[in-house]
Amino acid sequence: MSATAQSGSAGMSLAPSTHLRRRNLIQLLITRFMASATLVSVLVTVGIVLSLIPTTFRLLKEITTQVFGTVWAPLFTPSQYGMAPLLTGTFIIVLIAMVIAIPIGLASAIFLSDYATFNLRRIVKPILEILAGIPTVVLGLFGLYVVNPEFVEKYWPIGEPLAYTALAQG
Repeated sequence: MSATAQSGSAGMSLAPSTHLRRRNLIQLLITRFMASATLVSVLVTVGIVLSLIPTTFRLLKEITTQVFGTVWAPLFTPSQYGMAPLLTGTFIIVLIAMVIAIPIGLASAIFLSDYATFNLRRIVKPILEILAGIPTVVLGLFGLYVVNPEFVEKYWPIGEPLAYTALAQG
């Protein structure tokens, strides 16, 4: 048998080239570096959480009765930090916002997907996508300081003190 036939195919070596070995080594080093960076970030996060746990338990032991109370008066003496009013107000505002937003959102989506013309959809869809990118806190503050005062002046029959309630915030 000839030397070419014994080595495999037409004189080509089966050993990887130097370039291929170098590329595999670089890929292995990068993979190990990324794994190490991931491990470090996970360990730092776990360390932060573990360092916060004892402090949290000490704080909760001191103010447990206040946290689950029904009075929020941090400036009075003695201070009271009951979370029930905060949670109740948040729930009411979320409920009002959902009652308004879900029907409008569904109706808009159905209209745009099934009934709107191509030109209208081409204009409205990017506007809605931009609005979806604005944080809800920004929209809420805009509503509180711009929309709510206008609404109170023109349409609110009861008066200004009740205008800044959960209904206005929802």
